[in-house]
Amino acid sequence: MEICKKIRFVLIIIFFFNTNLFAEEKNLKTILKNIPVNAEDLILIKYDIFLLKHAKRIVGVGNMGLRTMVAYENAYFKIIMNEEKLNIYISAIMSKKRYKYKKKYFPKKSDCNIVRNKLFLNKHGYGFFTQKRNIYIDSDMLKELLEKKFYNISGLNKNQINELVNKTFIYIEVIHPNPLKNIECSGKFIDDELL
Repeated sequence: MEICKKIRFVLIIIFFFNTNLFAEEKNLKTILKNIPVNAEDLILIKYDIFLLKHAKRIVGVGNMGLRTMVAYENAYFKIIMNEEKLNIYISAIMSKKRYKYKKKYFPKKSDCNIVRNKLFLNKHGYGFFTQKRNIYIDSDMLKELLEKKFYNISGLNKNQINELVNKTFIYIEVIHPNPLKNIECSGKFIDDELL
């Protein structure tokens, strides 16, 4: 009889404890439902997720099999939206082990473009031997990527999306182990070639 009373007491305590947990969860959901999400935050989150997910397209690529592009050991991203434009900053750090001690290679403007192309479209956009721009990537493909991946928000109309696309800029810095050899290039995201 004594054991039954203890079990009943424990069950009552557990019941009251669990109902409080459910009440707190309900209140939390109510609080979150009442907070409006703005388009700026949503776009910035889309960029962050995309860049974090696809950084592996450039980092460590040169170390596998046939080296078709520069080997980068790390990449950093920053996205800033102000009143006039959206700026994407990318810093790609070349492999210190490879380019300081083993291989004498200095980055070129085409490497900036390859970083953008590979990161966003998973294509080089440049010939393997000639390092000249090829026809596989153009401004229409880059525009389509922005429209479908980042600016496909139900509240935006076609004119607003076009304006956002035209006001999206990218800044890429390729960092060589010798700081004197670093290069930078920038331009509109949809430009065929960054300068």
